[in-house]
Amino acid sequence: MKILWWQLKQLVKKASFWEVLFAPVGIGWTLTSIAIAVGYSESISPYLSYLWWLLVVGLVLAVILNIPKSSISIQLPNIDTEVEVRIGDIFQSKSPMVVTIPTTLETDFDNNAIDRSSIQGQFTLKYCTNPTNLSTAIITASEHLDNFEMVNNYYSRDEKVRRFPSGEVFVVRDFSRLGYLLTFATFNSHGTAQITPDDFLDTLPKLWLGVRERGDVGNIDVPLMGARFGRTGIDNRRDILRELINSFSAASAESRLSDKVTFYIRPSDFTRWGFTFEYIERMLQNICDDHRRRPSALGNIGKEVD
Repeated sequence: MKILWWQLKQLVKKASFWEVLFAPVGIGWTLTSIAIAVGYSESISPYLSYLWWLLVVGLVLAVILNIPKSSISIQLPNIDTEVEVRIGDIFQSKSPMVVTIPTTLETDFDNNAIDRSSIQGQFTLKYCTNPTNLSTAIITASEHLDNFEMVNNYYSRDEKVRRFPSGEVFVVRDFSRLGYLLTFATFNSHGTAQITPDDFLDTLPKLWLGVRERGDVGNIDVPLMGARFGRTGIDNRRDILRELINSFSAASAESRLSDKVTFYIRPSDFTRWGFTFEYIERMLQNICDDHRRRPSALGNIGKEVD
């Protein structure tokens, strides 16, 4: 419903919508005026009441010709993988999805450690029932990992908790939707989740490596990571999307990662941050043009080719 409302608002902003809407009425009225002027008024008078039906015709044509897109996609060359950018709610899909979590693995909503409206919060409420279930699943998925340090943080209540480096991927299969849980931001002394721009860029190759090594070949849904709660230091959401797509393309150049990856943008972010489908199409086309397979010896998965 939200996407339909967004499409409607975008539709009425287009000048071409209003031009097409009134064009049939204008044409009909002009031809009628000419007919009356040359003496055919009695012949056409029975049909004058139907002139306003041309407005309905114009409305149908205006919607068909101007309805905003909700997605755009390309096929990566040499690899049977589709890359899609979609405007909408990632939780309307059922494909495995990427979920960013704190490096210290907090799951509780207490003291607003995790916001209920965040991607992690919505994933928890929709698929896990409660934070405890998610915490148990993460503990199980992380049993074999020892690359953490014990630290105190804002929400640990003076207890030591495990902190993993950014970019660790926990594959959670316990719920109705598979989740690729990615350690992302770290809480600062004020309880705010933050990640530096450099760490953000370094995290992306690790994400695709984790999906390749631990995940399934199939479809993947990816939100606009760090757009709201995990502050990345990258202010423009268009830059975040470009880095996400570039890193996926570079990772796919090593070997095939998935059948399809869909990057989701919320309608409000699309409008607020100046996205256009023309911009997204150019971005995808540039990636398609630059995409090349390369031997793994050339660098880490997800690093762009120099």
